[in-house]
Amino acid sequence: MSNVVSEILKTEFDAAVMLFCLTALADGFVRKEEIIKINTEVDLLRFNGFEDIKEYELTNWTLFVQNLHNIAENFSFDEIKLQIPLIAKMITDKNVQSQVLSAIWGIAHADSEYHDNEKIIADDLSVLWKI
Repeated sequence: MSNVVSEILKTEFDAAVMLFCLTALADGFVRKEEIIKINTEVDLLRFNGFEDIKEYELTNWTLFVQNLHNIAENFSFDEIKLQIPLIAKMITDKNVQSQVLSAIWGIAHADSEYHDNEKIIADDLSVLWKI
């Protein structure tokens, strides 16, 4: 996974979207409510003023969701948990960190359940970012 993270994630925005997706995957299932919340949070990130965010547009949500479901089938939270600090380091702006953490809480609660693994992600980010 570490090779994948270092090869795929290039910007703070990439890291934020990855954290959103990992939160949705944390309980081993990706639910419709979580996908809707991710979509909303991605739109909200655009207003932060980063060029890479302004240029972003996901044109194939069906493929995005399908890929998340495929990942969920082979998902190992223990492996992912090790990547959280590496991904978190990519987000250096305090305002973006706060926005991402707030979004993660929203995604975690989108299915009306707050799973232990979702809590671990939120708690780890809170500690790493000192929020």
